This record gives sequence, C-alpha cells and structure tokens, in this order.
Amino acid sequence: MNPIRVLLALLVLCFGATAALSARAADRTSERLGSILPYSGTYIDWSTGGVSLEFDSGPGPNGDGALGTFFMFHTYDQAGNSLNWIGQPAVTLTSEAERAATGVIAKATGSLYYVINGPCIGCTGSGATIVQTGINFDLAWSNPRQMMLTFSGARTGVFHLDAVNYASTSDDFFFPGTWSATVVVDSPFAPPEKANMAILQIDALPMTAHFAFDANVPAAHKMPPVGAKLYRMRCPADGANGNGSNHLACGGVMADLGETQEPVLWYDPATKTSGIESAVLQAGVYHVTAGSPAHFDMYVERPNVLVGHDNSHLVNGDHSSVVALTLVRIPTGTMRDPYDYTPPTSGH
Repeated sequence: MNPIRVLLALLVLCFGATAALSARAADRTSERLGSILPYSGTYIDWSTGGVSLEFDSGPGPNGDGALGTFFMFHTYDQAGNSLNWIGQPAVTLTSEAERAATGVIAKATGSLYYVINGPCIGCTGSGATIVQTGINFDLAWSNPRQMMLTFSGARTGVFHLDAVNYASTSDDFFFPGTWSATVVVDSPFAPPEKANMAILQIDALPMTAHFAFDANVPAAHKMPPVGAKLYRMRCPADGANGNGSNHLACGGVMADLGETQEPVLWYDPATKTSGIESAVLQAGVYHVTAGSPAHFDMYVERPNVLVGHDNSHLVNGDHSSVVALTLVRIPTGTMRDPYDYTPPTSGH
C-alpha cells in the first residue's frame, strides 16, 4: 500500500478528518468565480539539498465543498538518517482584497508528527503510534506552485519551496501554446453577468519587459519587473477564415483583457510572478496609460491550466466587480468550428 495513504489513514484514525481547505472567507469579494488553489504534488527547496515536501488535497469529509489536506516533509536527522514529518493543516484561502494587497493566495498553520511502529512491507506491524515532534509550521503560498514554509518550536527554519517542474526549473515553460479561454465578470450586486469564450494563441516575444506607466496611472498598480519575459496573446483563425466565429468571440475576450489596448502577458523567473497588462507599444516600450487599465495577476495553477484575476478595480478602491480568466491548454493549432456561432445551412 502507498505509504502516504497509510500515514494519512493513521492521521484520520488518531485525530479525525478535521483539516479542511476553506474557500469561504467572509470578506471574499468574488467567491462565485472560484478560488486560486495550491498545487497538489511535490515541492523542492532548490537552495537546500535533501529537502522536499509532498502536499495533497481532495474532497473533504463534511460534504460542504471544503477540501481535506495532508502533507509530508522529507528531511534528515543529525545522523543523516531520513525523516518524514507529517501534518494535516487547515488551509485558509485569502480574500480577493488580501490577495491583491499581499500577493498571498493561501496560508496554513499546524503541528508536525511522525509515526513509529508502522506497518512494514512483508510483515505485521506492532501497532502504529503518532508522536508529536514539538515543531509548529506556517505555510504561505505566493502562487499555486510556490510556498514559504516556516518552522518554530523544537526546530526553526525557513524554506522556499517550488512545485517540481521536470521539464524546466522555470514555469514560463508552460505559457506558449493554444488555449481555450474563458473570461467571467462578477459583480456583488448580481450573478456572474458576462462570460466570453474563445481560442487564444500565446507565443513568446523576442524581447524582455520594459514598461512605462503614465503619470495618472494609480500608484497601486504593479510595475512588471525589468527583464520579465513577454508573450503575445492573439486570436488565431478558425476553420473557415481569419474573420470567422473565433474572431467574433475572441474580440470580446481580448477587450476584457486589454480594454482598448493590447494585452501583454509577462513572466518574471526571478520573482516567479506573472501578469497581463493592457499597454501600447511605442519604440520598444510598453506604455500603460491612465483610466483604470486592466491588470491581471496570472498563475500557473496546473501545467495545463492558467488562471488570472483582474485586481485593477481592487487597487483603485472600487470593489464593484472582479474579472476572472481561465486558460485550459488544448492541442496546438486547434481551430474553432466556423459553425459554432452561425446556424448551419442546408446540407450541414
């Protein structure tokens, strides 16, 4: 049996399935658009050899939509022997306002344990016991695939952990490709009021970021880091012609992303941050102009799923609406059926 499942079962038996990933923050501006969730998988601190963490979440035991969580931290004792510390924290997803202000999407706190006398392979265990380590921990995710782990109590330390990317150490590897895009605008005064859907193509640009903000742009807008990688977002042709159904739909999506300007996607490998700015390219510089330009905080939620929330209304003090972008990877070169929006004619 999978040892992680065994340890998880022991935790549930000893403590009950009490840990939950709560997506119901009382001050959430736009919870109907869904939450940006931490990545389930293996995390590594690239600066510290021999340290990793396995994090998992799934349907919770109460049937209320909250998720159960479990993690195992791999390290070594003073003799160099392998140790596995386990925990089952309650994770709190931050509100839209807190996420926009602090950059933290989720956080958790709890205590660490280890197991002795567990079931061994090919033999009968003598009765597993969970032992407290005296170590407390705090987790904070700055994006779904990056967390900071802080220990206190019997052991102290800070670890900066990244979700493992077996193809590249930088998640910008995931951006280029063909995507199914959905943009939803939500207002607290009504149900989600608008959804635009289209196919988008994302391609790397042969230049790094150089942005300039006009004087009247609100100070709370984030300036993309100098040297960030840039990506072009465009509307590919559909199966009939360059002005067919996908361009009709894609025009609505691009308007949501860039308002009256061109949406520019960027990713900074140094800070592992990403976003979309609405800008005008002039002499090699992307100019962000005044008048509530759109700004999306972008995240790699999974290798084939990108998510973004537009915080321009939040940073301008207007909590009237939040815009959510979801990109799901589809086969490269996929074209939209030209009859998607046009009623089929006779013979089709």
